[in-house]
Amino acid sequence: MALEQLVRSTVRSSPLLTETRMISFTSFCNITGLPAVSLPVHASAGGLPVGAQLVAGPWDEAVLIRLASALEPVVGWTDLRSGT
Repeated sequence: MALEQLVRSTVRSSPLLTETRMISFTSFCNITGLPAVSLPVHASAGGLPVGAQLVAGPWDEAVLIRLASALEPVVGWTDLRSGT
């Protein structure tokens, strides 16, 4: 039983599993070719960044960039940088 727990904990913390979990949020954009942008919008209580992913329709990059540009000053993410 101890060996099984060791294997499970190793698999849970493997870099490949971490990478797979991270790309699972963006793969649908990569597969469909939809334009997407990620914006930092908040910091957690522990100081970790929290972001929002915006996705536009096909060929709507300009709309997406305008929206992201309009949201940046509203969210105030530049004030969230560590050390400031």
